[in-house]
Amino acid sequence: MKSLKFSITMILMLLFSSCGTWYQATLNSRGISPEKKTYHITSSDSTILSTLEFKEYADILKNRLNECGYMNVSPDESDIVILLDYNLGDTYLAGTYTGSYNYSTVNANTYVKSNTNASASANTKVSNSGVKTKAYGNSNTTTSVKTSGYSTGYTGTSSINTYKIPLLVRISAINKKSNETVWEVSVRDNLSRETQMQSVMPWLILSAQPYFGKSSQGEIVTKVNNTNAIKEQYNLIWPY
Repeated sequence: MKSLKFSITMILMLLFSSCGTWYQATLNSRGISPEKKTYHITSSDSTILSTLEFKEYADILKNRLNECGYMNVSPDESDIVILLDYNLGDTYLAGTYTGSYNYSTVNANTYVKSNTNASASANTKVSNSGVKTKAYGNSNTTTSVKTSGYSTGYTGTSSINTYKIPLLVRISAINKKSNETVWEVSVRDNLSRETQMQSVMPWLILSAQPYFGKSSQGEIVTKVNNTNAIKEQYNLIWPY
């Protein structure tokens, strides 16, 4: 019989930009709220304007702008051009986390040995009918059980590398007549994989909403409460 016991204890100090209770992002904003708030959305990169990805994110941004009193109109009628620009940076090593592990094995073998001793004797008996028969003696069996085995143990360390992909979103409001920037919001997050971008973007844009036409007076960390009410109201899916 052989048994195996294996246990690992890993000490990880994971640094997430977002946690389970709040969605967090890093933000910078500058500028003031314009008097005229009619707008249309486009991008500095004209090659993405026809993509489903840009159309999806632009529609999310349109809803957040409308909630702030802005009015979406045709490009010919707009007073403001809203530029929506975003890009993923290069993957980088965010950290290496080391922990300890313990490994042990137990090997056991059981041996069973049986000995049978028999003794026989013959006694002749005569029945009433005159038939002669012989009766024989008895036997006994001895069983012995023996168990032997050994155990081994190992200890060591194990390392895990954590990689991140930076995502930067910039939303700018440009006055069409003067061609000057009225306000600008830059918001950043770090993703674990590229496929997170679609579910992260609605949270990023919602994080930026309170700073449309407002200065953050430096870099800040924004928080959006991860509640069912918020997710239902803004059609959000938790990305982590």
